[in-house]
Amino acid sequence: MPVVRLEIKTRQPLADGRIFDHVGCYEQLDGTAHFAVDPAHRLNCAITDIDLAERGHDGLVHFTADVRILAPADQVARQPPPAVRCTEPRQPAGISDI
Repeated sequence: MPVVRLEIKTRQPLADGRIFDHVGCYEQLDGTAHFAVDPAHRLNCAITDIDLAERGHDGLVHFTADVRILAPADQVARQPPPAVRCTEPRQPAGISDI
């Protein structure tokens, strides 16, 4: 589903600015994702009643969804040191304690 616009409404420290191991503080971004999908596309036919949905002037079905993004406040700190190779996705230590 193509996101046509991402609108961030609020940005605040996560967990009152708590520091998580080597990553540091996280921030919480809340907003709205705006989507537009083609109801005639073969992969979208699995969406129930998409053929009945109202279409925009472009012929696409438009809808929104609430979004919450948790990201390191310091984007540089989230990068592993050059000598470290990550072979699988990892969850920052301590994030499950929130």
